[in-house]
Amino acid sequence: MSSATATVVARAARVSVWELRRHFCALGLALVVGVLAAANGGYFPTAWGWAAAPLAWAAGMALIVQARIRLHPLEIAFLAALGLLSAWIGLSLLWSRNVPQTVLELERVLVYLAGALAAALVVRRRQVPWLAGGLATAVALVCAYALATRLFPSAAGGDSVALNRLQAPIGYWNALGIFAVIGLLLLAGLATRGSWLPGCALAAAGTVVCTTTLYFTFSRGAWFALGVGILAALALDPRRLRLSVDLLVLAPFPAAAVLVASRSLALTGLNRPLAEATADGHRVAVVVCLLAIGAAGAVVVQLLDELLHMLDQNIEVANGSEHAREPTQLPLQIVDSGTRTEQCARAPGGDAEAMERLGVAPAHSALVRLEL
Repeated sequence: MSSATATVVARAARVSVWELRRHFCALGLALVVGVLAAANGGYFPTAWGWAAAPLAWAAGMALIVQARIRLHPLEIAFLAALGLLSAWIGLSLLWSRNVPQTVLELERVLVYLAGALAAALVVRRRQVPWLAGGLATAVALVCAYALATRLFPSAAGGDSVALNRLQAPIGYWNALGIFAVIGLLLLAGLATRGSWLPGCALAAAGTVVCTTTLYFTFSRGAWFALGVGILAALALDPRRLRLSVDLLVLAPFPAAAVLVASRSLALTGLNRPLAEATADGHRVAVVVCLLAIGAAGAVVVQLLDELLHMLDQNIEVANGSEHAREPTQLPLQIVDSGTRTEQCARAPGGDAEAMERLGVAPAHSALVRLEL
């Protein structure tokens, strides 16, 4: 085997390992968050042991497999502080008046320690988008289940404590509301800033489901948190004008779903007949599905419009240049730009970093997001 062939094989192996690692991170986080949320949000002690076990296993495997471990000083400081807190809780067993409760507190803090350690050892910067995608997927699936319990009510009726506020499967309506807000913000970010067109479309559809779930929790604090999150995103994003336009394109679909849901007295009132609630639930479910499809379509149309606008700009620049090129050279330039853009989409560093590294103009970002 020649040296050039060996180099190609080594690079392919590194890319395969990176692909496997990012999928493992996304799937692992989705499973942990989804199962914990389904188990009453991990509120009861019975969920803490099996939640800490896979996280500790991931951290242990990273320590064994990785030849060299690099941690940022802030990561080291955070892990040290969390480790000291865990040690202090464990040491308090010596003077605790309620030893069983102290053991439970130690078991709970070990979940946080194992999660932080696994994240620091396994996750890398270029895997963060996939991690966000896994978390958003878990939240969207949990919200879809929660919404189904309202739109397809059973004969058992509602909880006497929760009244008409949606709380399953987490068990507390405010917790489900803030959980939906986290997923909604992540999904909106993936829909407007994602690098994979099917993923952007699915994220846009998920915003409709999470927003409808958020409405049925009737949690005012969660709505306030959503407003704060949107303002923070606009303040921190350097392309805030573009983000504002993208959110305005996406917002009518979740807003319409909330409007339709709020008009149903059978789903929002108390002690309504089961037949009436079931009929209204089926009608709202159809509307939510149609609006989710519409949101996904709006994102696709927006990306296609961005691509066509970019191509028009390239043609105008090529035609208006003082040093006009031959007609046969223009397609070659476009093909070269598309090839370099494809390299950007597959580069480990992400779209923006790869585009800067390969010299692709920012207008080619549409091609990156249209990768199928």
